[in-house]
Amino acid sequence: YSDGQNLVQNPGFEINTGFPVTGGQWSLATNWSNANSPTASPDYLHTNGSGNVQLPGSIFGTVSPYQGNAIMGMAMWYSPSPNFREYVSQTLAAPLVVGSSYTFSFYITNGIPGTYGGAGTENVEVDFSVNPFNQSGSTPFNYTPLLTNSTMIYSSTWIQMSYSFVATA
Repeated sequence: YSDGQNLVQNPGFEINTGFPVTGGQWSLATNWSNANSPTASPDYLHTNGSGNVQLPGSIFGTVSPYQGNAIMGMAMWYSPSPNFREYVSQTLAAPLVVGSSYTFSFYITNGIPGTYGGAGTENVEVDFSVNPFNQSGSTPFNYTPLLTNSTMIYSSTWIQMSYSFVATA
């Protein structure tokens, strides 16, 4: 693979089957899946959305997309259920090549807190798998993630998270 080739399909959540009108409509973003459905429901937010999921001023906070018109919001922690998590996942455009080096990066922000925003997060984890991930209820995944950021993240601006690794499978 050449430098800069993006294997993530629809990386900016711009391709969709419709605009969100309420929270939990992650499935409107083409090629994205939810590894904890139906227990959790990541939130697809868009500048052309409506009501409390329209950017930049959603119910979750005030945030403009890093690029384009869309973002995906996820609860990384929920106090009444300590193991509750929200995930998004997808099938890459091509399989990873064993022994090849890759860089995986994304942007993260808390925005300016709204009704349901305001918490920072740590232990943001990323993994790649031959099989789709599937969390049952609030039972944690039984795996060791490939990439982990254990630093507390709390920022009203976009921060790039970037990881380099060599594919082993």
